[in-house]
Amino acid sequence: VLVAANGPGGLVLAAAAGAPSLRCYLRPGHWREPLLDTNPGVMVMPFDLQKPNTALAVLGTTSAAHQLLVLRGDEVERLNASANARSRLAGEFVLVRVISNPRPQGDDTVLIYRRAAPRRNR
Repeated sequence: VLVAANGPGGLVLAAAAGAPSLRCYLRPGHWREPLLDTNPGVMVMPFDLQKPNTALAVLGTTSAAHQLLVLRGDEVERLNASANARSRLAGEFVLVRVISNPRPQGDDTVLIYRRAAPRRNR
C-alpha cells in the first residue's frame, strides 16, 4: 500500500473496518486542517460491505493510477456471498498480497487487491 501511495498518478484505497486506521497512516495529519488537503493524491474511502457492488462501482469511477481494495479475510467472505460482487472482484482486481495474522480470538488476515489494468482491444 505504501509503495502505491508514493507512486505517480495517485492512490485511491477502499477498506471496510480498516479504513480509519489506513487513513491515519496514509493521510497523516488529515484532521488538523480539514479544509486543506495535506496529502494530495492519496484518498482513503470506506468500503460498504452491505452494498459491495455499489462500493466496487464507486471505486472504479476514480481516475487514480493505483486503485486498491484492502479487506480482512472475513470481509472477503462477506463480499463473496454476493455472486455479482464475487464475479466483479475476480474480474476487475488482482490479489497482490496476503498478510497472514492468525490470532486465538480469530483470524485477522488482510488481503490487498489492486485493480487490474484494463484490457485493450486489438
